[in-house]
Amino acid sequence: MRQLFSAVLEVKIRRMMGFAFFLFLPLAAHAAVNEGSVEISPFIGYNFFDPGQNLNNNLLYGGRISYNFSKVFGLEGTLQFDNTSVHDNTITGSQGGQFRAPINNVNTFFYNIDAVFNLMPDDDFTFFILGGFGAVNYSPSIESSDMATFDIGVGAKYWLTDHFGLRLDVKDAMVTDFLYQNSLFKEDYQNIQTTLGVIIAFGGEPEKKTVAEATPEPTPVVIFVAEEPKVEDKVAVVAAQAPPVVVLAFEDVHFYYDKSVLSDNAKAAIKTTILKLKANPNTHIRIAGYTSDAGTDAYNQALSVRRAKAVENYVISEGLVNKDRLTTIGYGDSQPAEHEVSPSHHYSTAAKANMRVLFEVVVQ
Repeated sequence: MRQLFSAVLEVKIRRMMGFAFFLFLPLAAHAAVNEGSVEISPFIGYNFFDPGQNLNNNLLYGGRISYNFSKVFGLEGTLQFDNTSVHDNTITGSQGGQFRAPINNVNTFFYNIDAVFNLMPDDDFTFFILGGFGAVNYSPSIESSDMATFDIGVGAKYWLTDHFGLRLDVKDAMVTDFLYQNSLFKEDYQNIQTTLGVIIAFGGEPEKKTVAEATPEPTPVVIFVAEEPKVEDKVAVVAAQAPPVVVLAFEDVHFYYDKSVLSDNAKAAIKTTILKLKANPNTHIRIAGYTSDAGTDAYNQALSVRRAKAVENYVISEGLVNKDRLTTIGYGDSQPAEHEVSPSHHYSTAAKANMRVLFEVVVQ
């Protein structure tokens, strides 16, 4: 019986995991695990009871709340419920943790706390392992108190937007009768639980790669070169034209993947930089847009121009600087701030650094 149960269990788990990842793969990730963030995750799943408990496998429902102390480590609490029934009503008598006639319907209520370790927090998929302990309450009860549980599992998160994603878990929840007939850990049961749910995340700050800090005052550091102007590691360059031109680099404005919409943080960075230059009528501001390495050259070139234009439009609409003092340029993915080892990882540290707009202040 146990061999048959194990074989059926393995087939069902593989089918559920395969179906979930089939849903995940066509979608593009737009976020990652952020330090200090809170995640709320309602879910639905299936409970494969150990045959020794004599309970029918059944759907389960629940939710969890997690706090990420870092991108790698977090703690979460989980509550889940299912309504099942006794599998074989012909069995009578008593045994620790096993349900028998005349009991028929059984409600189970699991509650536990787990440590979660994210293995690849910056990738499109965030794979993780977890482990912890808790208890299970049965109604009607066949024990004098709730039975202890210890669990270990694996799973994956996949983000659909900045604050919303999907989550798949497969967990072994060991239910233990601590003191059955005065013997420690006399009876224990391996229950396999598979769940699929959504993630709603809030709080925390996404990692931002700052290539250089903003200059307090627009005092130029001059380097004259006899070649076409270029931007490289935010150092000052000068066009090979008379009169000499000094180009200064100020704070970057970063974007989300494949987006040219300004966030509140980006708007604040723009105001901070522009206000320092507004009082100097001799400055001309060139707004340079860049992209990460994902996408074709033609698409990235157009996206970098849209980003630069988005910043220009915001500066003009806020009345920060007159339009005749502004120009825009797009560099696409041709001048990255950092090399991207895997361009398909849209929110790697290098990709975040490259999805930016750079202010170049030209003083004549």
